[in-house]
Parts: sequence; C-alpha cells; structure tokens
Amino acid sequence: MKKNERIAVSRILVDLIMADTVIDAGEMEIYPKLKNLYGISIADEVAANTMTLGEAVSVMESAASEVRTTLMQNFADVTVSDGFCARSEALLMIALQLCLNSNSDESAEVISVESYRNSMEDNQVLYVESQYDEDLNNEIKQNYRQINRDLKLSGFDFVYIPYVASHYKKTPPEMLRRIVSFLSPNLEEKRLNEILSYVSDITTCEFCKEQIGERISALKDCNPSLLFKIGKSYVGDRLFENFLRVEISEGILRFLPGFIDDFTSMLSSDIVVVPKVEEGKGQFLYSGFYKQIFDIYLNRHEIRSTVVIDTQKAEISFPEINAKLDDLHRREKALYVLFMVESLSRGGVSLTKPKLAKQMVRYNAKMKDLQAKYNFIYSLFGGDLRKVPDLSLPEIRNPMISLIKKQIEKFSDELYHYNDYLIEKNTYGIYVVNVDSSLLSILEKGEFVQLQKSKILSSIL
Repeated sequence: MKKNERIAVSRILVDLIMADTVIDAGEMEIYPKLKNLYGISIADEVAANTMTLGEAVSVMESAASEVRTTLMQNFADVTVSDGFCARSEALLMIALQLCLNSNSDESAEVISVESYRNSMEDNQVLYVESQYDEDLNNEIKQNYRQINRDLKLSGFDFVYIPYVASHYKKTPPEMLRRIVSFLSPNLEEKRLNEILSYVSDITTCEFCKEQIGERISALKDCNPSLLFKIGKSYVGDRLFENFLRVEISEGILRFLPGFIDDFTSMLSSDIVVVPKVEEGKGQFLYSGFYKQIFDIYLNRHEIRSTVVIDTQKAEISFPEINAKLDDLHRREKALYVLFMVESLSRGGVSLTKPKLAKQMVRYNAKMKDLQAKYNFIYSLFGGDLRKVPDLSLPEIRNPMISLIKKQIEKFSDELYHYNDYLIEKNTYGIYVVNVDSSLLSILEKGEFVQLQKSKILSSIL
C-alpha cells in the first residue's frame, strides 16, 4: 500500500471510531490490528491528522479494486466492534460504500469544509443543482410527499429550495415584514425589501452558486444531486464538516429505495427519530432550514464590500464592513494592489518559471515589467525604493501572498463572497483577485474614483 493510501486509511479509521463520539474497548482492540495489517506507522497517523476526510476518500478512490473491497469489510468491522452501529457511523459507512464500491451505480463524493455558521443540520438532505434540470424538478414536485415521507421515516429532513421559497411566499406580506423587523429592528427599509424579495423567489441554482457554494465550492458547478451531512471531524485544531454528494441523474425515485434500505439495514436500533416540524395557523416557521436561509439574509455579516485604496494614509479598507487591512505592511498592501490592477487589466499574474531556457528571456522581461509596476505602487504607499522587495524570489513573494490571505480570511464571516477578495491561483496557474472592477476604488485628490479610471495608475493599467 502506498504511503498516501496508508495515511488516508488512518484518517478514515479515526473518523469511523470518532463518529459516535465514543471510543470503546472493542474499537481499541481492532484498531491496532488494522494498523499492523496495512503497515500504518506513527508518522502516517501524524500525517493523517492534517488530511480531511474528503481528501482521504478521494485518495482511496484511486486504490486497486481488491484493496477497496477488503477495506470496506474492515471498515464495517470497526462500526460494529462495540456491538452497536450508531446512526452517525452508518452515515459514514454509506458514504464510503457509495464512493469506494466498484459496483456502485451512483457518482458520489465526500466533501470536507471548515465548519461555518448557518451550516446544514445533521439530519438534513438538500437537493442541489447548478443548472436547472426540468425533468428532475418535475419528478420532485410530482412525488414530493412520497420523497419527503420516505426520507422522514429514515430520520432525514428533506429540503427542496423551491418549497422553502414557497413557504415565505405564502406568508402574508405584512406579517413577514413585521417578523423581519422584529428579528432585526435596525434593518434599513431597502435591505428589508431585498430580503423579502429574495427569500420568496430563491431558486436552487441561485442558492448553490451564491450562498452554499461560497462555503462548499463543489456545489457551484454540480450535476443534480442529494447532499447529506455525514458528520464533523477535527483536522489539527480546526473543525471540519463532512458532506456526501450523490448524483441522481437517473432520477430520485430510482435512487432512494436502495439507499434507504442499505442505510437502515446498518442501524442497530429499530427506533428512528422522525423530524416533525409543522406550522400552525397564524404562525411562522422559524426553525431548521427555514431559519437557516432566513438568517443568511437577516445577518448583516455577508456584505459585498468595496475595496478602497488610500495611498496617502497607506490604507486599504472595506467600508461596508468597517474594516481595514491594518496588520499588513506597505509591501503587502502594494502587492495586493498590484494583483488587483493586473487582474483588472490583464486577467491576473503568471509567476510560473518556464522550464525551457529559450523561454526565460521573455519570462525575465515580464518579471522586470511586473517589478517596475510594483516599485511604483510601493512608492505610492511611502515605501523606500532602496528597500523594495524582489518579487522574482518565491521565498519573498509567497509569504507576502500568504499573509494577505490570512488577513482577508479574518473577515470571512463578514465579506459576502470573501473568496473573491483573496489572491488565488486559478486552474491555469494564474494569480487573480476576482473582485468586480466596480467595487475597486482609489482616493485621488480627495475623491474616490474607480480603479480602471485612476489617473495615478493609468500608466500601468
């Protein structure tokens, strides 16, 4: 077994053992045996502590078929080593089956993301899609009662976004307005109207691309699927939430019976807690996913902020959330502005050094031009050109990029689509800042002007 596979197996075993939050004697007896069987060393266990469950499952998907078959039996043995398979263990096992079973008809993946506010609840199942699938949506609408009932009897709470929107649409407008004002009394009238309009008309695609997709990026561009939350686990000292996404391109009614049968057959208890949330006359449902989606828009922490550059004060700020990049030196601030300018004018910055010697001449010329632009911006922030950082050296620029990322991530709960404000490398190896140009401005002669209209930066735009 390869080293990365041993690390992945160790990670999965830890999650299986910790799934029910109880470590028992039976699990402590079988774990050393499996460590010995797969040659897992202490170094592998340490490395596994830095790997997410999603990464571990992805690694094992590429393992040999016979290895995966044996592993699945070993994983099953772990779940019943204490004589009882808890619901949390069964959820993880069904995810492993769908991802690692060579005979599975469904396309599935385990996704791990750092824990975030307004996440899905443990029993929720969410229908997701990035492009509207008319046939599947019609199937869900025509068979909603059956789908909802079957999942409820298995302990799941089915969430279908169009029906969430319908819930708000059916609420008397004046009552909804009073409720929003009650929950957030300082809300401005314009913002209140935006919330009322959005929650009443939200679609699955919009929610996947604009909301949940910001936390679970795989949902921004995904085929019609069911999303299950399958637990939480620590990676180092950071808490991650784990999800199972199963594509249902062949139809939800074709998928559900087998899934439910396989899942419930693992459970040791015949007792299933059935979610029961109903709304009475004159009442407003404010729990579960209804509360989650409502809170997203009531919460003023997710705001699309402008980025304001004030070179006189050597400041970069986000006025809408009342925040500044105070913990950055002028060298990082100048670099951040450089990447914004290059993203705006040239689609980003490529720093990949060519392998062929004949391409180095062009690369060096490009780096010289980039350095000149950086020197100019650095001087605008009051920097001494005798001490300007050399961007051609990765050991200098990479820590600067990392520091910028850490500072902006501090505002991840406040900036709407905060990833757009980061310097990130795209699939083509180009560094970009994806903030819309209309949100970028620089202070010139006491007035804010859009970055692309800046007279100060006109020579390098």
